[in-house]
Amino acid sequence: MHLKLYLWTIAVCACAILGINVFFIHPEASQFQLILWGIMGPVILFALDAVFAIIMHSLPRKWMNPYRKCFTVSRKEVSLYRKTKIVVWKDYIPDTGKLTTGLSKSKIEGTQKDYLYAFLEETCYAEWVHYGMALCSFILPFISPRALVPSMIMPQVIVNFLLNIPPILIQRNNRPKLLAMYEHSKKTEEKQQEKVKQ
Repeated sequence: MHLKLYLWTIAVCACAILGINVFFIHPEASQFQLILWGIMGPVILFALDAVFAIIMHSLPRKWMNPYRKCFTVSRKEVSLYRKTKIVVWKDYIPDTGKLTTGLSKSKIEGTQKDYLYAFLEETCYAEWVHYGMALCSFILPFISPRALVPSMIMPQVIVNFLLNIPPILIQRNNRPKLLAMYEHSKKTEEKQQEKVKQ
């Protein structure tokens, strides 16, 4: 359901951008070119996103250490997320983790130390993937007709950029809680191992 809503958002934005260009900004231009880039723009952006996601997931897992400084979330940052009511709207953002990596980031399915650490690594991958998706969309203006860049291509890029921001915020909001769960699970397992040894 959430993925459908996300896709509908993209479709509505793409149609609105195309319609504004066809009827108001470039009524004298070739409608074929406008429709072509009205469709091709989102398709190219989707392809760029997919390629970047594949590249990111090929990086070593050790780079996705949740204790690295770039993945550390301060209390002030968490407080900011609370003010944005992230817990209310985060479930409306689709999670494609189950499709791409086999691990859904919208539902924790275990409390074992190894599972939680793998979950944390995936939140780090997801954060970097969405940063990359947001930024690589700015490639599109360089391969598009110049006349369409201001009115059609840049709005497409901005939509793609904005749609990648909420997933980043969600990963960063969830990570401190996951870290606390992981550390608790780690201590519990260590105590159990000590008891077995005794």
